[in-house]
Amino acid sequence: MEHIECFVYSLADGQTAENLRHAVEETQNQLVKNQDGFLDRRLVQLADRRFLEMIRWQSREHMEKAFEVIMNSPVAGQLMQAIEESSLIPLHGELVASYAGRS
Repeated sequence: MEHIECFVYSLADGQTAENLRHAVEETQNQLVKNQDGFLDRRLVQLADRRFLEMIRWQSREHMEKAFEVIMNSPVAGQLMQAIEESSLIPLHGELVASYAGRS
């Protein structure tokens, strides 16, 4: 079953939205896109310094294996520096339904 991984967080002091976007792009290009089961990833700005990141995986098992690889990489450290750790809210769940507009 498809697994959705979401993170809501704020920028760390001294960080900008551009710093965050660059760090997300680096983790995407160097780590996430090469993981088995990866489907897609989105970064959404909720407020001035608040963001939502959503990653879709083929299954929870794919996400768990990828998480170990990603979090043990120095590239992920760059992303974590851009985030105010105390603001980080992780959310995980199984996709129940999905709807799309016309192609």
